Amino acid sequence: MIQMKASFQLERGNYESDETKEIARLRKELRDTQVALDILKKAIGIPRK
Repeated sequence: MIQMKASFQLERGNYESDETKEIARLRKELRDTQVALDILKKAIGIPRK
């Protein structure tokens, strides 16, 4: 729950440092990439782990 709250605050733009901002951006990019990969796997029929 605490991580979700921290993540929500970071996504709104309340960054403590440039490093924290970069970490939030990379986490979002990873999440988006994982979603896209799952969609592609479903489209070609590869079972999810």
